[in-house]
Amino acid sequence: MSDDPSLANGAPIPAPRRAVWARALGLLGARDLSCDELSQRLREKGFDDDAVAWALARLRAEGLVDDARFAEGVARQKLAHQARAKRAVTAALTRRGVDPSVAAAAVAEAQAEAGVDEKQNAVRAAEKKLRSLRAEPPEQQKKKLWAYLARQGFDFDAVRHAVAAVLSAADADDGSDPEP
Repeated sequence: MSDDPSLANGAPIPAPRRAVWARALGLLGARDLSCDELSQRLREKGFDDDAVAWALARLRAEGLVDDARFAEGVARQKLAHQARAKRAVTAALTRRGVDPSVAAAAVAEAQAEAGVDEKQNAVRAAEKKLRSLRAEPPEQQKKKLWAYLARQGFDFDAVRHAVAAVLSAADADDGSDPEP
């Protein structure tokens, strides 16, 4: 692969294609993007559809853009380091232009790699949120934790488990009796 696309198979590449190639490399150098995001950004910069399609095809062929690899990286980061729900990560990837089946597969792979499950992530998210709720009465803490975790995309079982776990741990730390 060459940063200078002025020659392709020995033939000169037109200036608009060289320009879109250079811009695409610059955008990818700043951060990883899905094919759809890259396409949108290039179009926003005023590049025509043919030049953008050519650049994306070449980037795919050279392995510089790959939605599956992109999705796996995002899913790994959000599941392992940010304690996000599978449903929320899949939805975020889909919003970023990743095919839903590719997004779901990436989330499943990242979850298996990270060795965490939905309940563990819900507990981690609840522990973090509980810090901001310390001044609230216990019943308000419970209501707000339920609402927060549900908004974050955790399923009912994960929310129920996480709320019970963090509130019983908080009660044990306070020395008070856990709620029935």
